[in-house]
Amino acid sequence: MYRFPPDTKLCNDLEEMETEAKVLNIGIWEAEETPKTNSPTYICSYNAYNCSDFRTRAEAQAVFVACGGTANDVHWLDGDNDGIACESLP
Repeated sequence: MYRFPPDTKLCNDLEEMETEAKVLNIGIWEAEETPKTNSPTYICSYNAYNCSDFRTRAEAQAVFVACGGTANDVHWLDGDNDGIACESLP
């Protein structure tokens, strides 16, 4: 995803979807040798996770995006509201 002003209105949403696709290895980021599995199920109806529950930022980002991203950060994984969850994780 690249930003080309002045057409940047949807960039945050597109970047969030791109990150989710990369983390979940779907779409153009899916490796051919990776067998298809069911998507993980996350708790998104109440605050069930903290950044300390994840080993990597990618794991936290997958939950963050799956639960609604910046529009529904029920777990408070994105403290600065920039669309990136648990920035202190590797």
